[in-house]
Amino acid sequence: MAWNIARLATQLAWVILMARTLGVEGYGTFSGVAGLALAISGLAGAGLGLRLYQDVARTPELLGIRWAQAVRALAWSGALLCLGFMLLGSMVYPGLSVEVLACIAAAELVGTPMVVHVAFAYAAHGRMAQAAAAPVVLSCGRVLAVLALPLVASDGGMRAYALLHVLATLLGAGLVWRRCRRQLSPPAAEAMLDRGALGEGVRLSAIWASGLALGAVDKAVALREGGGELAGQYTAANRFASLLTLPVDALVTAVMPRLFRAGAGQPSHPWLLGGLLAAALLYGLVAGGMLWSGAGLLPGVVGADFGPAVPALRVLALYVPAYCLRILGANILLGYGWIRWRLASELLVLATMVVLMAWWIPRRGAEGAAWALVIAEGLLALLLWVRVFVGWPRAKA
Repeated sequence: MAWNIARLATQLAWVILMARTLGVEGYGTFSGVAGLALAISGLAGAGLGLRLYQDVARTPELLGIRWAQAVRALAWSGALLCLGFMLLGSMVYPGLSVEVLACIAAAELVGTPMVVHVAFAYAAHGRMAQAAAAPVVLSCGRVLAVLALPLVASDGGMRAYALLHVLATLLGAGLVWRRCRRQLSPPAAEAMLDRGALGEGVRLSAIWASGLALGAVDKAVALREGGGELAGQYTAANRFASLLTLPVDALVTAVMPRLFRAGAGQPSHPWLLGGLLAAALLYGLVAGGMLWSGAGLLPGVVGADFGPAVPALRVLALYVPAYCLRILGANILLGYGWIRWRLASELLVLATMVVLMAWWIPRRGAEGAAWALVIAEGLLALLLWVRVFVGWPRAKA
């Protein structure tokens, strides 16, 4: 809990500083392009990091081989994804410089997946404090990058910030990677990426990628359909709503090893799913109510230019409970191996969200984008929990 509070505080500071330093349009442009990178970052490592989490949580002796496989996959997939992102980004956002695209690619497709890999390794061993601390290091580095921007470029340009952003990300990732290796000491093993290893990894990668895309592609679509200023308004509202969901993310992270073991038929608490559902729903309703009540404070926090984001933030009060139920349901399906249903549901809802945003943004602006996200999250939560309730007897057993 302490580390997740630190993550909440540092991410809040990062959002506020970025918004005030880059302005509405600069903030929206950077967030939209970074969102596109994050949307494909789930493919980094070909799912072998998530396989490490799943298998080591069940059988700790597999750490050596799973670590070696994941590291090898991170290396070659990172290079391919960076190249692909730069080609895609130059087509989707033709006015953006190659330097900015390259910096965002290296940060989000190399540095961030390294931190995710470390968090998976810690969590697989039940070291939840260390797993929660890893992304805090990343957030702290990015806060320092924003603070250093006026010293590097007096005009606060995006190109200068992108360079600081990637340097801070890679430095933070390197630090947590080195510490993880020293603490867990994964045994040396040959990183054989045979058909079986890659097949299971790709299966899990599809799940991880679709989940990340749901949380990131909306910013990219907002930038594409509405431009930098609208994307800035929407992203500011979305970031503050997302910050309130971090406690449920922390809860899911803490309980995932139990869900993996329960999904493998190992003994589990009989009231695990019921307790998780009650906690997520209660917190989501309370947090959503708080967000709606405090939405008017947003311009005072990030700047008066963000005043038009207030209606979108009030709409996103509905997003908070929907997300809490969705993320819990998604991880229950992952733990129990009900992956096909989750993947099909996420892809369907992802396409629905993109269509709704493309339709509503030109007509209703940031508020239309917010409604598209709320409808998508609510629909996905419904689809996932239908599958959970169908399999509830097995899960309780």
